[in-house]
Amino acid sequence: MRAIEDLCIVLTARMSSERLPSKVMAVVEGKPLAYWIVRRLQNAGQVVIATTDKKDDTPLVALGQAMNVPVYCGDKDDVISRMDQAMKKFYPAAKYVMRGIGDCPFHAPELIVRACQVTRTYSGDMLVWALAPYVLPVYGSREFPYSRTAWDMVVKESTEREHVDAFWNTHRERFQVVYHEPPPSAYFRPYRLEVDWPEDLELVRIIAKHLPTLDVVTVPSVNKWLSQHEKLIPNRDRVEITGPSRYDYDIQRQWLKLMQNQPIVRWDGSVWQPPSKDAVPIFCSGGRCLLGFGDHGVLHTKEAKIAGNAWVKCECGCGLRWTARE
Repeated sequence: MRAIEDLCIVLTARMSSERLPSKVMAVVEGKPLAYWIVRRLQNAGQVVIATTDKKDDTPLVALGQAMNVPVYCGDKDDVISRMDQAMKKFYPAAKYVMRGIGDCPFHAPELIVRACQVTRTYSGDMLVWALAPYVLPVYGSREFPYSRTAWDMVVKESTEREHVDAFWNTHRERFQVVYHEPPPSAYFRPYRLEVDWPEDLELVRIIAKHLPTLDVVTVPSVNKWLSQHEKLIPNRDRVEITGPSRYDYDIQRQWLKLMQNQPIVRWDGSVWQPPSKDAVPIFCSGGRCLLGFGDHGVLHTKEAKIAGNAWVKCECGCGLRWTARE
């Protein structure tokens, strides 16, 4: 896997986290957490650290200097502007822009690279997994680059300046979305891989102690190890408080509606075309697997057309009872 040369990943980080202050500089296996995140993201693109111009954030400036990574210091409250200025100062020719998240030690660089390549191939603005809106792979496996055109729109028009994806999530109809078949089930597990609480940080330290270094360990291998050692998981009672799953029902229904009659890029790179303009994506009962397109009572799967009632299997094992009806 080679990093994308024209992808600028802006890691937003600061020391004044409310729930877990200074978490980005918390030591994990002898290095600050932010060190591991930067190294991990460098596997996908060109990284800039964007922190604030407050005195408390000087440790992040020092970290960037020690790692020979550019650092931009800007407005604490305007994250979008801070990211934009960081990108324009250090990688102004970037064609793709992504936010690296300071509480996400398990960004999946292989999925970021794939997302950038697929978005470029199909002249899109953003890649989205073709999933039921309420279903998401683990944190780090669903954050992807914007095209430069889409990013410029966000910078210009978003009134929510702290939560970078708010404009995108509430105005998806304005973007050229590329839908992609969901990643393998190994990316779907009920584990918290973000760092908001002391228990989250403890989990990262446990993982780092038992698996390869945090800059190279893969998300599927982390999920597999946690499945085998669930008694060691300290943060099982914590829940995600942000992200797409927190948007209301009407917005999620709109996302699903936008997916209607849209082609799906399959995992092998081929394109799965809907059979008609009325076709709707059909997911397994768990919402993780795209089974096919429903069109006037017929389920069009990858392998066949199902016109009658049938049990349809899927990779995650949930399956679906298809009932033919108009």
